[in-house]
Amino acid sequence: MKPLFSLILIINALRLSDNTTHFKEYRKELGSFICVSAAPNGYIVAANKEGVVYLWDQRGSLIGKQSYSQYGKIDLIDAANPLDIFIYFKLNRRLIVLDNQLNVKKELDFNKLQNYQVRGLGRASDGNCWIIDAREQLLKKIDFTGKALQSQTILLNRTQGGFVLIRDNGNHVVCGADQDSMLNIYTSSLLLGVKLKKGKNSWCLYGNEIFVPLNDSILGSYDIASPKTDTIHCMGNSPLKQVQVYSGGLVNMNAGNLIFYKSEHE
Repeated sequence: MKPLFSLILIINALRLSDNTTHFKEYRKELGSFICVSAAPNGYIVAANKEGVVYLWDQRGSLIGKQSYSQYGKIDLIDAANPLDIFIYFKLNRRLIVLDNQLNVKKELDFNKLQNYQVRGLGRASDGNCWIIDAREQLLKKIDFTGKALQSQTILLNRTQGGFVLIRDNGNHVVCGADQDSMLNIYTSSLLLGVKLKKGKNSWCLYGNEIFVPLNDSILGSYDIASPKTDTIHCMGNSPLKQVQVYSGGLVNMNAGNLIFYKSEHE
């Protein structure tokens, strides 16, 4: 299948906007957090190394917490839909889906699907599951019986490794590991539309924009739908490391702590 077009963007050379957005640190949550994800409305889900999952609302108030230590170490959270929170345990090859009270709604045990070698995972916008199947080098959408609904060949970077994050905004599917220097961006019909080159920094997707830390206090943003780049200045005492952007704010995970920021215009 031929790509519609191919565009290479060097994140480290982003154009600085004259109308730069500013975010300011306003609180910290100390702990041993290893994964974090944010819903567009500002609900934040994080897990610590003990396997406890936490949920905060958009004001930073704790809604609840629940331990899933019986499944092992949590490697990925996808909270793009706060009613359908994906939690993946890579070592035990198990996906659980939580509701907004952190109760298990359903799960998918890849130990029962030995034909899949899962190297990446994320929630599909329709509630199904995206995976990278390293055995066949395919990006696949599967349902919770393991049936493949869509698939597309993907070229895996075997030299840098890392678990591949998959994010789906309904129009585009973005695939890439934090450690890799390239993101693959597909249309919803799995045509490869854009290849985004970035530094070896964490990335997140909010709406049509991909965000990557450029240094300790500045995020670069790239609009998938147009050749637009911008920057976000984040004022605080903690360097940007693992950042999740949501409406009116962002959360930064650094050294096991969560640092919450809000827009100066809020």
